[in-house]
Amino acid sequence: MPQAPWIVAAWSDAGRVTIYNISAELAGLGVKADMATVPGVGSVPRKPGSNQPAQIGSIQTHQNEGYALAWSPLIPGLLVSGDCDGKAFVHRLREGGFLEHVGVLTQPSGGSIEDVSFSPDNDRALVTASTDGSLTLFDLTAQAPGHAIPAAHDGDVNVVSWGPDSTLVSGGDDGVLRVWNLAIDPSKPQLELKYHRGPITHVEWCPTDPTMFSACSEDGLVTVWDITAESDGPLPLLGAQDNEELVAGAAGLEELPPQLLFEHLGLEDPKECHWHRQIPSFMVATGLSGLNLMQPANLIDDPNEAVPAAP
Repeated sequence: MPQAPWIVAAWSDAGRVTIYNISAELAGLGVKADMATVPGVGSVPRKPGSNQPAQIGSIQTHQNEGYALAWSPLIPGLLVSGDCDGKAFVHRLREGGFLEHVGVLTQPSGGSIEDVSFSPDNDRALVTASTDGSLTLFDLTAQAPGHAIPAAHDGDVNVVSWGPDSTLVSGGDDGVLRVWNLAIDPSKPQLELKYHRGPITHVEWCPTDPTMFSACSEDGLVTVWDITAESDGPLPLLGAQDNEELVAGAAGLEELPPQLLFEHLGLEDPKECHWHRQIPSFMVATGLSGLNLMQPANLIDDPNEAVPAAP
């Protein structure tokens, strides 16, 4: 939960979403903060000194398992969970840990909802990514679908992230990243990036630079992109003849896309990549082989912002 990071939600394959209070665990790590109340919500159950996270409550309205899960960045406690039946249930965490049922959103085609993302500017707007290849905008007030992009990708749309200024980035099983500007033309992408050689598993806008986003893929790459970058001419794959990993990472291209700022190799089957909210350009990626922490040198503007490498 953005307003209270010690409140977390988790999907399970039993078709249930559980809300936890992990304030005791964070306190054990030395995190010093007032976690007695949740801003905009009030007090919620917790277990000081317990070895187990305090379960606040669970959402059991789904009839199937799911993957999509997102907290609103603007309305404290507002949570949307989307399932494989094409249903997205909206709940709001209230005082005392009560979960208020707000409504249900239905994917028009009935396709599985793979991901969901709230608008950072409009507290009643969100977008879903579906296995039917579409992106669909929803108005929470009307609880009805609005504009839809029916063929956003060739195949499943796995992930979507809503950035500032009505900008979306999406990734699919086709390995393509697409950037959409809803204010200019919501019917076609403003930018199409064909670089990854496997399904895209995560995308996220940078919280400190609205022009950058990160992506990761089943091809083993974690990448960072700048949507404003323009080409100054061909960028050859230096050393491609002697570096098989570089050739693989570039998907056989003869030149690098000008928007590509950074790529990280070596993480087996990356699943997610997140930006640090306070340290510019610092990232953590998860995969089958563990956690990788990184801070691309070419993204550090101030040397004092560099995080010392582990010995």
